[in-house]
Amino acid sequence: MCPPTESRSMMYGQWAWCLQILAELRASRVGPSDIAHGVAVGACAAQRKWQEALWVMVNADEGIAADTITFGTAINACQLGSLWATAISLLQQMAQQGVQQSSACFNSAVSACARADKWRETLELLQESRRLRFEPSAASSGTALSACGKALQWEQTLVILGDIRQSSLQPDAIALRTASAACSRAGSWEAAVWLLLEMLGSKTERPDAGCVGAAVLACSRADKWELALSLLTVGQRLNFDPGPVANNALISACGWAGCWQASLALLAGLRSPDVVAFNAAMGSCCRAEQWEWALELQKDMRVRLIEPNARTWGALLAALGLGGQWQAAFTVLRAMQGLGLPPEEIPYSAMLSICRQTSQWVELAELLWFLVCCVCHRELDGTS
Repeated sequence: MCPPTESRSMMYGQWAWCLQILAELRASRVGPSDIAHGVAVGACAAQRKWQEALWVMVNADEGIAADTITFGTAINACQLGSLWATAISLLQQMAQQGVQQSSACFNSAVSACARADKWRETLELLQESRRLRFEPSAASSGTALSACGKALQWEQTLVILGDIRQSSLQPDAIALRTASAACSRAGSWEAAVWLLLEMLGSKTERPDAGCVGAAVLACSRADKWELALSLLTVGQRLNFDPGPVANNALISACGWAGCWQASLALLAGLRSPDVVAFNAAMGSCCRAEQWEWALELQKDMRVRLIEPNARTWGALLAALGLGGQWQAAFTVLRAMQGLGLPPEEIPYSAMLSICRQTSQWVELAELLWFLVCCVCHRELDGTS
């Protein structure tokens, strides 16, 4: 009666039935077989019941010998539950019990460690699998790339990418994008650029917008704005948009380099600029004391129905202050107060600075009195 029931449970993938039958076999004189034990583990894992699968594995009766498939199923369950330490332990048990390890077992263990952001353990497993001549799968290599990228281990991402290139696999767009992003986030603009150039010169690899954006962003943050502009041109020829983060960083980088015209040109070339892009361009105009252009940008935002934030107003007022335009600055300030913005969102410090620079002592006194009233009102609200 038992073998047919075991077969039927396995056929329909009924994990609860399998556990019930396993319990009945344990209570009987017969006892569960290796096959029944393996079927129970497999049925639980197939239904993504990783806790139950591991429970069966850990609480196996004495004398039960798990095979490669059973171990592999349990390790895959660890991957689903992000139990990286248990996955490594099961791999070690396979070696200790003389059970043949497989590439599937290593791939599952690698993915379990990578999903838990354990990049060191991930790399150790990859090295061990290669030593045993097991080739990592595309999925496990991809998760390893992601884990190293999150940990800012850009050198390791390039090593993994190099191993993928030397294997029978070819890195896909996700792998290339992950490696590029890792270099960018770690601040290694040279590696990000070199990786992009390698892709452009390859016959089999094709960079996407994410790869171009990572290189542009890395160069922008490193103040390599001229190189970033060149990479942006390359991306545009390939019909790639680097994305808002890279575009905004480049606008800001040009501004810090004193190239406010380039910042405005970049902003004008964006299809749907956001408030961050406008703030970056307005900051560029502020640093270059181009208050007229700062005002034009604020008008453009109003036409586009883009809501300015505190940084927008602060940059605009700073630009007006540097240009000695205290009357225009007060006009902007009154407009902000008319919008009903909370006092903490209005850059009064910039206005105070403008009043001091232009010797507008009456206006300075009025602002100080207004701020004192705001503080008193806030304290009264807090005590009521």
